[in-house]
Amino acid sequence: GFGYRHGFVGVRDPIVPHEQVIGAVKYGWITGYMVGTFRLNHTITCAEVTAITNRMLDRSADEDFVDSHSETLKQFPDIRKTY
Repeated sequence: GFGYRHGFVGVRDPIVPHEQVIGAVKYGWITGYMVGTFRLNHTITCAEVTAITNRMLDRSADEDFVDSHSETLKQFPDIRKTY
């Protein structure tokens, strides 16, 4: 073990990225899914990449700017307006 209980179903020893997954969880960069899973074999979405990147860089969207410029900002089809 790594001395850290992650609680994800599907993340267990001895998978290759286990240490990286646990490190990213410790930093708060990834959170897994609400049902307690981490989907190693699923394709990551634009929304998930955006969320992870924003957490890694400790940044958040300026909601007023986004709302007032929604017509000119690039829209990603897999990111809901409420995301």
